[in-house]
Amino acid sequence: MSDIVNLSCFGKGIRACYTTRHGGFSQKPYASFNLGLHVGDNAVAVNKNRDRLKQLLSLDHICYMDQVHGSDVVYVKDDVTLFKADALVTDKKDLGLAVMTADCLPVLLACDSGSCVAAVHCGWRSTMSGIISKTFLRMRDLGCIKATAFMGPCIGAKSFEVGSEVKEAFLQQNQDYAKFFVLNDRGRYMCSLASICKSELKSLGIDNIHMAAIDTYTHTDDFFSYRKEGTTGRMASVIAIKSVK
Repeated sequence: MSDIVNLSCFGKGIRACYTTRHGGFSQKPYASFNLGLHVGDNAVAVNKNRDRLKQLLSLDHICYMDQVHGSDVVYVKDDVTLFKADALVTDKKDLGLAVMTADCLPVLLACDSGSCVAAVHCGWRSTMSGIISKTFLRMRDLGCIKATAFMGPCIGAKSFEVGSEVKEAFLQQNQDYAKFFVLNDRGRYMCSLASICKSELKSLGIDNIHMAAIDTYTHTDDFFSYRKEGTTGRMASVIAIKSVK
């Protein structure tokens, strides 16, 4: 698999991709295209990886998040590098928005008119806190009526085991989510995080949804998985409105 997977689902004027673990400068256990500065990797190698990603996407700047598994959505208006949030939204051109993951679900959103984009970190806590709905509400504030969504690689339903407390927390939000939890022989539940997020997107009227449908836990040759590997790197899913040159 290549270093980045380019996405064409958003149409003209939107540049988007997700990265793999290949093609970078980091050494084991972060080998090799680790984009996270917070995981113990050599900062020089990570910054070289980030510079390479900018070159691959022909972007001068990519904004990253200090992701805290919350529900804060930040509007990006300039090239500040790091934001404490779990979602970024912008209507500015040539500003890449990145969400870093290693099992959590990355969601990229673009207004169908091309006027604004968003990058969303959907771990189970941020998802339960309504991060997707809050992000789309912020896009609506920017004039977005219809949007397209891409759901990137994440831990799959057959790999993501959670306790009953996680299931009950989601059911307090929506009883229909019960179908996304399957009881296993250990008395715990296998959870389809992607299905929960897809359901929420649809509830917002977002029907044009594209999925990578890749389980990071079972595909560690190509993707980082925190749950499987513990000490490991982070991929990035990036979206930007590109200016016409």
